[in-house]
Amino acid sequence: MRTLLYVSLIILRLIAVLQPGYIHPDELFQGGQELFFGCPNDISHLEFLQDDPQSAPFTSSSSTKQIKRYNHEGALYVNIIATWEFQKANAVRSSVPPSFMTVLPLWIYCKLRQWCSGAWKSWTLSGWEILTIPRLFMALLSIVAVDFLLYFIVRKRETWISNNNQIKKGVPIELLIFASSWTTVCFLTRPFSNSLETFCISLLCAVSVIDMEGKRLRYQSFLVPLLTGIVCSVGLFVRFTFVIFALPVVLAILLTRFEINNATMYAKIKSVLSCILLIAIPFLVTSSFFVCQDVNFYSSQSDNGPDLYSTSTKTMKLNNDFRKYVAPWNASRYNSKMENLAEHGLHPRITHIVVNLPMLFGPVAIYFYVSMLKTIGGGKDSKQSRMDNMLRGMIVFGLAMLSSAPHQEPRFLLPLVIPLILLHARDLYESESFGNVFMVIWIIFNMLLMVFFGGLHQGAVLSSVMSLPDILHKSSMSDGIVIYYNTYMPPTFLLRRHSLNLLTAPQNNQAVSPQTCPSFIVFDAQSSRENVLELLSKRFSCRGEEYQSSVYLVAPKGLCNELSDEFRCRELWSSFQISTENLPPVKTIQDFVENSVLSVNIIELVSTVCKSNITT
Repeated sequence: MRTLLYVSLIILRLIAVLQPGYIHPDELFQGGQELFFGCPNDISHLEFLQDDPQSAPFTSSSSTKQIKRYNHEGALYVNIIATWEFQKANAVRSSVPPSFMTVLPLWIYCKLRQWCSGAWKSWTLSGWEILTIPRLFMALLSIVAVDFLLYFIVRKRETWISNNNQIKKGVPIELLIFASSWTTVCFLTRPFSNSLETFCISLLCAVSVIDMEGKRLRYQSFLVPLLTGIVCSVGLFVRFTFVIFALPVVLAILLTRFEINNATMYAKIKSVLSCILLIAIPFLVTSSFFVCQDVNFYSSQSDNGPDLYSTSTKTMKLNNDFRKYVAPWNASRYNSKMENLAEHGLHPRITHIVVNLPMLFGPVAIYFYVSMLKTIGGGKDSKQSRMDNMLRGMIVFGLAMLSSAPHQEPRFLLPLVIPLILLHARDLYESESFGNVFMVIWIIFNMLLMVFFGGLHQGAVLSSVMSLPDILHKSSMSDGIVIYYNTYMPPTFLLRRHSLNLLTAPQNNQAVSPQTCPSFIVFDAQSSRENVLELLSKRFSCRGEEYQSSVYLVAPKGLCNELSDEFRCRELWSSFQISTENLPPVKTIQDFVENSVLSVNIIELVSTVCKSNITT
């Protein structure tokens, strides 16, 4: 029964890659799809802004910027739409994780299609494929990096408790709880950096279990530090917050060296220092690889257009570039400044503890708080208790450190799914007093959030972007501006009907232009009504009615006609979604529905008042 249920949950996880829900823009703008395959969004060159291009409200946006690149030694990406994190001046994220989560699976996908078709030339990619293939890759990776390792850890813990080496058959309850969690289905199937961080935490916990086995085989003395150093380096360059979750695990590994039976203090200290050295060497080697890739990535960017690779670029001052492009260091510096965090939103420091952890893990998080009151004071000195203390340390230290920063998003706590499941899933399930109640609450809780975040939350944004070419074609317009207002940032790579061919590299340093992008431009006006009105006034003012149909607005239905008396909206497309951001006042069910339906509209001019007071 458990095996059948687990297989069903795995199938659900794979199907979840097709979910329309838009959890957070970072999935697409930090995961690599928009970075490597986005369409240009610079509107400063448009005709109606040429009179005063510097006055355009969006020409110098700090959020995204187009960076053209030339091919060099087989580089796969030739046109980059860089969010602020990936811009040369900031360099707060490594280019390797998004390449791994997006470019690698798409390259493998192209290779497989080429092999299956028997053609020498690969097919090109559509925006839908760029969206779903990385998700499928992350879903499969979650099975390998978390499910398999959870099974390994749980079975090892069972042998510690039963004092024998027999491994039980069947699917452990920890694996079922993990597979049925909405965070697994919705987050770990998407190219979030937090998902990759969770995979690294899972691997590090498995390494610690190998170390706690206590069987000091000849290879184990080198294997555990080697894997620890590599995993810690990879996790650190995925997200600099990885060190917070990893520190208790590394300390537990060092502690096993210090607690050698019948050894002198000198021997214990020597063992610890030797382990630190063995961890440091692979850590530094792996980190050097990441830094070299980032130096190559960032130093090739040019703010003024293409930047050809040349001999002078190859012989750059590496010491200076290495200092500038160490992503974890830049990220920690950036996040240490309050004014930087304020741009992303400030939250009460108890948000993680009171809101985010319960929202992610529901009854398991609540049980953790209750159990902490019971376990204060320590426990027996055994492998099981050491493992439990390490897991509790990960949760407590992670919560404490992340809560010290005023910018707190739920996904920051995603790696805590590993210690929480290992600590409390079995206790809750086997509880005689509320085990059945827990399962009912767990199922309802996860089903509701799975439907909400996986399907309804900003659920019309992605489908609207993919529908834009057909919508504009049916309205006999193929160019112009599409403004997204009061929605999440629209990912422009979804506009591609056929994207770049990853198996056909440009020759002789010739730039590859994004010919597969449509001729219209998609722009994100965020939630600023003033930005929308300023852009519309520049588009229509003193231009005559022949320009009326070249501006489209994608916004909640209830907001479109409230922009201004000078403009009205004619609906072309609509779809239901739910947004919890920037909600307007809702007094009735009709208000809720109107503000939940996302619509694509043609902006029509009612009356234009020119700057010279000439009316049309």
